[in-house]
Amino acid sequence: MTADQLIDARYDEVVLCTGVTPRDPRIPGQDHPSVLSYVDVLLHKRPVGPRVAVVGAGGIGFDVAEYLTQVGPSATLHLDEWMKEWGVGDPAEARDGIAPREAPPAARQIVLLQRKASKPGAGLGKTTGWIHRAALNMKQVEMIAGANYERIDARDLHQPLVRAGIAVHLVGGADVASGVSSFSVQ
Repeated sequence: MTADQLIDARYDEVVLCTGVTPRDPRIPGQDHPSVLSYVDVLLHKRPVGPRVAVVGAGGIGFDVAEYLTQVGPSATLHLDEWMKEWGVGDPAEARDGIAPREAPPAARQIVLLQRKASKPGAGLGKTTGWIHRAALNMKQVEMIAGANYERIDARDLHQPLVRAGIAVHLVGGADVASGVSSFSVQ
């Protein structure tokens, strides 16, 4: 529609919903095969690895991080699961309706990064921002403020250090990305 068509139709009110085009962060290395946009993840359902860095801690960054913590459908779609996750009990059975939390672990390890030095999520809506921060904290998402995005690469630090004669200790996912903690001395 054009503005003239809308004016001629004499609508009382018009709501314009145009969507958004993802911003290009212009980080060297962003074309690396392991880098996905939120459109790749949310719309195209591209597979995501076990360890994820989410660049940007605005509304979309928080939504993507929360989506990536989930295993299967969101608990918000299943009342009993949601109540267990948030520690909500039946007031007839649990004092004041409070029950022990039974939150499932996050599906993957996530770090949420933002350039601003302020608290991540500080700009989220006042009525819902707290719940987004609480959900990510419950899933042990690490939030880092004041990040500087210099480049994305797959440099291997391990081999050059070993060749230099330095004892290298690989821990956790750096050694075995199976979800099982391990420690290796090489």
